[in-house]
Amino acid sequence: MHRFHLHHGHRLVTSNLRRKMLTPTIPQCADDGRYSATETAALLGIHRNTLERYRKANLIKAGFRRTTARKFYLGSEIKRLWRML
Repeated sequence: MHRFHLHHGHRLVTSNLRRKMLTPTIPQCADDGRYSATETAALLGIHRNTLERYRKANLIKAGFRRTTARKFYLGSEIKRLWRML
């Protein structure tokens, strides 16, 4: 697949897209477990930035740890997203 984008000097450039696909098997995680963004991305076989795009698109819900203000994802949400995609 090719993608067109503007490059320096506003030239039209094509580049190959190399998309990392979701893992072909259901993620092995506990439904009530809490997983960091890095752990969740690894379980799904995607990049953390992709996970963030999915979160912003409301495809997966994240909780926030009060003490650290870091996001976490429940295992049930991870599996739900995997089934949806």
